[in-house]
Amino acid sequence: MTASSQPHPSRRSVVTTGLVGAGLLTLGVPGHASAGAATAPIRVSPQRRLRTMEGWGTALSWGANIIGGWADVDARTEIVDLLFDPRRGLGLNSTRYNIGATENPSHDHMRLGSTIPSFWPERPGEWDDTQDARQRWVLEEAIARGVDRVSSFVSSPHYWWTRSGCTAGAADGGDNLLPEHLDDYAAYLVDVVTLFRRRWDITIDSLTPLNEPAASWWKAMGRQEGCGYSRPYQAEVLTAVGRALADAGLDGDTLLSMPEEWAPSWTLDTVDDYDADDVAAYLGLVSTHSYGDDAPRDDLRRWAHERGLPIEMAEYGTPGDAGYEPQHVTNALNLARRLNQDLRQLQPDTWTIWNAVESIEENSVADTCWGLIHASYTAGTEQFYVAKQYYGFANYVRFIRPGFTLVDIGDPDAVAAYDERTRRLVIVYVSYDDADRTVTFDLSAFASPAGMVKRARTSATENLARLRPERYHHHAYTTTIKGSSITSFEFPGMPLRHS
Repeated sequence: MTASSQPHPSRRSVVTTGLVGAGLLTLGVPGHASAGAATAPIRVSPQRRLRTMEGWGTALSWGANIIGGWADVDARTEIVDLLFDPRRGLGLNSTRYNIGATENPSHDHMRLGSTIPSFWPERPGEWDDTQDARQRWVLEEAIARGVDRVSSFVSSPHYWWTRSGCTAGAADGGDNLLPEHLDDYAAYLVDVVTLFRRRWDITIDSLTPLNEPAASWWKAMGRQEGCGYSRPYQAEVLTAVGRALADAGLDGDTLLSMPEEWAPSWTLDTVDDYDADDVAAYLGLVSTHSYGDDAPRDDLRRWAHERGLPIEMAEYGTPGDAGYEPQHVTNALNLARRLNQDLRQLQPDTWTIWNAVESIEENSVADTCWGLIHASYTAGTEQFYVAKQYYGFANYVRFIRPGFTLVDIGDPDAVAAYDERTRRLVIVYVSYDDADRTVTFDLSAFASPAGMVKRARTSATENLARLRPERYHHHAYTTTIKGSSITSFEFPGMPLRHS
């Protein structure tokens, strides 16, 4: 369906489509298309532990800046439930709060929702903690539903601290923060962290003062906040912020997170430079975005782990390949492809999707399909869709819960996780082509020789549909994978076999 013919149904008709009762799983039946020839058994190796997942998250940012101010409180509450409630929704336990920058009042060039209100709304030093109430409402509601990690990031300094006088970037895409205001910028960010602690009793667990800093696309009069930094200047900025956190006594509670480059290979190139700089002493968390390249993520993982640093995938989103088709399965498959790559190679402590609530208007005009939920950003029009990406993401986050350990599985189209406390194994398998296939999972590393397998699938016609349970026998499970689908397999009662 083209963007021009995409209907905009009411809130209730959107939310109830594919959702039954208080749960997220809908009824479905297994596919019966003929399967391809069986391949060699896929071994699950729980003794080869990769990383224990601390959580799943989303940036609040533009979407929260819009829906947090909706007059329809039931509608905005329903969106928060869909994202953060562990029974009714995804149960995300991590958020990324976007610290806004004051834009030049003579400018009018930002995309809908992207101008996040600043706590200095008009001039330096004049605080107004009533600002950004909409994003903060979503944050507080998320915490009430169980969010236990709050990170923060900032995309630009205030316009009066920039070369261009614009929070979208420098005229040439280069450094935009004036060096004489470097310490002012660092002090302001630390003051925001302090404000959240004292005013709202919210601890900011990590602070990222840079956002895709090596990118050259942050240019004056652009459509969103951004600021470029050369790598030597990045080190100066990070050192100033790290020192300010330490001077305020916050460095034990708020990690300095860096550098949030656009792709893991960019992040590796940047942090390699930091080893020779003072910034290394303040570095508390390696944070990267996961766009752009398909280069292996192993080197960045090793760099962080060799230094005993946690690593997070702080931002990824996909616009899909099908134009503005919110229910097209390709969008979910694209997201799953990057999830598999990151979970297998980067092995982050947390994995965060960018801006879960995206704009119907922006997606329609650009013929893209960003976001798990599509909401109207136009004032007075309060409606939203649950998109196919939401259900594909749910195949991971509803099953691989915080505390599960990623373990080795011998197929790049699959990820596996094990919870030793509950003795539960989860496998998520993705089929990227249309043909059905038969696969066998080798479960010989587990003590249980036979049992039941719970299944849930997202496909072109299914939204996290609960399928009929199947049995496994003799430490092996053979099943048919539906073409173009994401399937979650849950094996309860799986103690490890000890030699």
